[in-house]
Amino acid sequence: MLQKPPLTVPAPPSTRQSFDVSPTLTLSSSSDVSAAVNVSFAHGDNTVKVTLADSMVQNGVSTDGLKIKLSNDRFEAGYDVSANAPCLKLNTHVTLNDKRVDLVYRNAIKAGSSSLEAKVGVDDNNSAKLTYDLSNFSAPSHRDCSVSWTYSSGDLELTPSYNLGSEALSVAATYQVDGDNSVKLNYDLNSSDASLEWTNSSGSGGGGDLVVTATTNLADSNAAKQMPTIKLEKTWTIDS
Repeated sequence: MLQKPPLTVPAPPSTRQSFDVSPTLTLSSSSDVSAAVNVSFAHGDNTVKVTLADSMVQNGVSTDGLKIKLSNDRFEAGYDVSANAPCLKLNTHVTLNDKRVDLVYRNAIKAGSSSLEAKVGVDDNNSAKLTYDLSNFSAPSHRDCSVSWTYSSGDLELTPSYNLGSEALSVAATYQVDGDNSVKLNYDLNSSDASLEWTNSSGSGGGGDLVVTATTNLADSNAAKQMPTIKLEKTWTIDS
């Protein structure tokens, strides 16, 4: 006689929730210190991120520095609570001549700032991006455009960019030092603003990435004598 298989009851879905907590500390060249913490967690297919800044308690409790963001792979909606300033980012794509063109629309509603980005992969090592500033659109103009080209080979990635309106050239370079460390350099030839970012993803100290960023202005004759603005950010994952 055939025996019936034992009745199995499916396990209830896990109710554990993971939170990514990323405190940041910024020390400016004038020795001013500011701090904030980013808390993010998954909600279905979405990620919710809450930013809390030390400015919320500097002059009594306020919403100054409180920001909320909801995002997934298709859109991102953010809200600066103290400024009552919403912002929106929409992601989509189209196919032209068998090439996928990624489209990104951004709108900072209260600031009246909006733009449309189109990015296309040229080959395995190169991609191009065109950004059109829609903020004060009245008629099509090439001076509202910015173009950039990204070349990647092995551990090195180079991205020169050019703004046709301000005629400003900038360049970014990222180098993967090893499996755990990478450095990124940004330099704007028009403003002479420069930044150097180091990311360690080894998880040392517990948790996730450690990011250290130094920024300065190379046109300032005193920049070499002053400490650059330093920002430190460390991520930990907490299960509850």
